[in-house]
Parts: sequence; C-alpha cells; structure tokens
Amino acid sequence: MLVLELIAAHCADPHDHALVTDFRDDFFAVLRAAKVDEQSIERRFNDAFSTVRSLGLCRTDSPIQQVQIAKQWWELLHNELRRRGRRR
Repeated sequence: MLVLELIAAHCADPHDHALVTDFRDDFFAVLRAAKVDEQSIERRFNDAFSTVRSLGLCRTDSPIQQVQIAKQWWELLHNELRRRGRRR
C-alpha cells in the first residue's frame, strides 16, 4: 500500500507520471525513519513494486523510469487514500 500511496502522491491527475527514483527515495526515507535495515528496505521495495505492476495497478515505460497509475484505478485509489486519511 505504501508504494501505491507514494505513486499517487506524485500523480495529481490520471495523466501524470511519477519517476520511479522519486517514489523509491520516498519509500526508503519512510522505512529508514522506522529504523528498517537497508537490505530489507530494498527487498521490500522491489517486492511491493513488482506486486503493484503485476496486479496491473500501474503502467510503466520501458526501461522502467516512469510509472502511471492505470487510468481505471486512479480515481478509486485516490478515493480510498482520502477515505483512509492518508492523502490530503
């Protein structure tokens, strides 16, 4: 969920793209603040990002540098994050 939340934070509308390096850095910062070790952070990011992509929740360019939330999921995802109070 954190990966999706970070991608969504970088995408203000359904046509926006997020740079992988940007939300990856944010992911690392959040887990470092929680005192998670670096190797574990890398593994968690790779697992989470792979899951998000395999579920079809986002689209990536090739080579993977930018990510876009799949348009059919953009509104639902943002509504859910707002409902949870995670995105203001």
